[in-house]
Amino acid sequence: MPEIQPPSKVKPLLALVAVLVVAFVALYAFFPKFRASLPFSKKVAEPTQTVVPTAELPKKFPANLPLTKASVVVHNFETTNDQGATQSVRKWESVETPDHVKATYAEFFAKNGWEIVTQVDQPTLHILAARHDKEFMSVSIHPTPKGTGSLIEVTVK
Repeated sequence: MPEIQPPSKVKPLLALVAVLVVAFVALYAFFPKFRASLPFSKKVAEPTQTVVPTAELPKKFPANLPLTKASVVVHNFETTNDQGATQSVRKWESVETPDHVKATYAEFFAKNGWEIVTQVDQPTLHILAARHDKEFMSVSIHPTPKGTGSLIEVTVK
């Protein structure tokens, strides 16, 4: 006598999934309010970047910020996001050694009331990050590709 197989649950499950997919596509296509509420459909405004002349410091940079000797500015700009928050960046090349530049900034932070919150010391990288009131500054120091000085990038938020 042939054995009776129980009914398969796969076909009804596939049908249910297909109905749910069709319902979701219909909601997405015909109801803009639903579409706008989905997290992946939100458009994020691109930040605006403003180039600052190399003779000037970007906004938020302390006027007494040490820039080191024989500096050649590589980048100098400000970025503003859609909420109005500004980040200022200045990158330059100096003839001073990375260790000397790091010591200069550590001294600057100590003398001006900045609290160092991060310090990284690697053979090819020094990073100092500090905060003062509501401002945050990070200093990244690399040896130049020629190995005769430093490449310094300061970001102030």
